[in-house]
Amino acid sequence: MNFASFVLCIFVALLAIAQSERILSNRSADYDVHNEINCRQGSRGLKHTIMNSICRPYERHVDLKPLPGFRFIPPTVSIKRCDGHCLAGLSCVPVSKRLVDVHVQVKRLNQVYGQPIMMCGVVKVEEHDQCRCKCQRTAKDCNDRQDYNVDSCSCDCKNGNQEKEDCERQMGKTWNDDECSCNCNELEVLCTNGQYWDEKQCKCVQ
Repeated sequence: MNFASFVLCIFVALLAIAQSERILSNRSADYDVHNEINCRQGSRGLKHTIMNSICRPYERHVDLKPLPGFRFIPPTVSIKRCDGHCLAGLSCVPVSKRLVDVHVQVKRLNQVYGQPIMMCGVVKVEEHDQCRCKCQRTAKDCNDRQDYNVDSCSCDCKNGNQEKEDCERQMGKTWNDDECSCNCNELEVLCTNGQYWDEKQCKCVQ
């Protein structure tokens, strides 16, 4: 490599480094940068922020779903729906709701002889009255090997750590915490010659 080529390589490398640094510096635009202030000074604003983020009904725009061949005008309506902040593992869900009448214009997309293209209609839309932070995972999400823990919103293995310890002693098997099951490391294969796949031995047997 001559001197000119060497200089060119160095120049290209420096350009690449500068470009990567520029990309990293631009990533700050993906974050909400904060300015530090005195907590006593910002207490009123903090209280306002918290009150506007708690789990309760908020006005939300909801898409209306007309039958095929029709279009609602407007296509979205403002209705109260549960939203807001909850602790980890919890979600803001309605505990009291009702159907409200929403008046819309209805446009027929396929014109039928003797019937109007535009008409008025009433659509029943679900509105939330009261909300509560409740577990995202429910007892329905647990399998036969699990018990539902209300306090932690989790599906806990019935036999605790005993089955896990027994599984980890077996060669070629791994414990699945999510399913509370002892699974083969090898994927199940299609057995031949009258054999079948044995999940306990993780191989084809007669």
